[in-house]
Amino acid sequence: MSVDRRSLLGQRRLLHAVDIAGFGSLPGHRQKEAQKVLKRLMRRAFADAVANPGEVYLEGDKGDSALVVLPAAINEARTVADLVRSIRNQVSTHNRRGAFPQPLRLRLALGQGVVAGASPKGGLSGADVIRVFRMLDAAPTKDALTEDPSRQLVLVLTEDLFTSVVVPADSELQPQDFTIITVQERDAEAPVDAYLWVGPGIGVEGEGPVDRRSGPGAGPQVRGATDLATGKTAVHATDAPATDVPATDAPAAPGADGRPTGRVQPRGLVPPERIGEWFIERPFGP
Repeated sequence: MSVDRRSLLGQRRLLHAVDIAGFGSLPGHRQKEAQKVLKRLMRRAFADAVANPGEVYLEGDKGDSALVVLPAAINEARTVADLVRSIRNQVSTHNRRGAFPQPLRLRLALGQGVVAGASPKGGLSGADVIRVFRMLDAAPTKDALTEDPSRQLVLVLTEDLFTSVVVPADSELQPQDFTIITVQERDAEAPVDAYLWVGPGIGVEGEGPVDRRSGPGAGPQVRGATDLATGKTAVHATDAPATDVPATDAPAAPGADGRPTGRVQPRGLVPPERIGEWFIERPFGP
């Protein structure tokens, strides 16, 4: 992307970091191929999600990861939903083609903030840039991908982005499908809350995210939310053991007009062929 890095300084922007899981286990020539695939995938996602993709800054010289700075003055709720959906669809399509000796699996982290510096030989810097990469590399984020080999993508958002983008919007990024996690790289640092998403249809519609924060002040599970580690649903806002809730892949009943709503039953997983179907049938509002 031909964006002058100096134009990014001092402006509030959406910051997006992405990482290829298992990159270090690939041989050298496969690593270069994976980097090319990631850049190509991200550029296609920009074309799907951003009105002026040429204004997106992509810094992809970080080995297995990349940093993206999105343009100013955009519809953040729509852009985040479109970006995640496009990346998810492309990863699924890429893996069905079997281009790598192992499936392409990504961790995504999104936040908002100010780019404080841009060194000539180094990358972009600033507290908000660091925060996004720490969420990306946090143990709960990595664990969410490794605990289920079938997962191809996980997403983690800052608390302010979750509140301003996910809660009021109507997209497949539903609040009940998120999990509150703790991000703390070192003991000397103050813990930070973040919101983890592994896919649609995991939680119970109308309920909040499950609380899996660690350390002092960690909250109890939220009623009706699904614990990613156990696959069980908490019935009460207490520390009592979660109860089993049968999962189903069955779609919801048709709407009043006879058309399918595109949603799935609570905790139902969206089959690969239905990824993005909700948006096709019920497009995001203007």
